[in-house]
Amino acid sequence: MTAHALLQRQDRAGLALVASALAAAADPHHAGRIHTALRDAFTVYAAGRGAAMRICEELARDPEERPARGARGLHEGLVRHRLRPSPRTVPRGR
Repeated sequence: MTAHALLQRQDRAGLALVASALAAAADPHHAGRIHTALRDAFTVYAAGRGAAMRICEELARDPEERPARGARGLHEGLVRHRLRPSPRTVPRGR
């Protein structure tokens, strides 16, 4: 399963796996691909971004360094990307 597919699940298990992969990424190209998947999964609309950020904050407190470090990286990526509001949250007539 790809990082993008795992992130599209928008659940704790998918985010935890991708966070661990990000922390283990030995080369910047691999880490860049994970950040691209993060951007693609969460920047079309903002729906799900808040929940993903909360999950990453929880994972960042994991006692194991690798998943915690990766979760911090995913959280930073979510903060960095500009997002459009979900069509469900845009007031009608505007």
